[in-house]
Amino acid sequence: MSVKLSTTVNNINTIPNTENQLLIKEFYEFMKSSGTSEKYQNNNLKTIIAFGKSLDASVSFYSINKREYIIKC
Repeated sequence: MSVKLSTTVNNINTIPNTENQLLIKEFYEFMKSSGTSEKYQNNNLKTIIAFGKSLDASVSFYSINKREYIIKC
């Protein structure tokens, strides 16, 4: 059973870093305004939420600047 987009959007708030939460919410709004499908939005959000949860609360997406850090997570 797949997860509904509304459930995925609610999961944004479970990311420990509030700055990352805001970035993902902005990204979601961008995807909506670009006319992407809900399935596309849902899949992208699920992936980036999982990545955001794997980071420490002190790590912002802005501070990630090396490929090795992404691969390590």
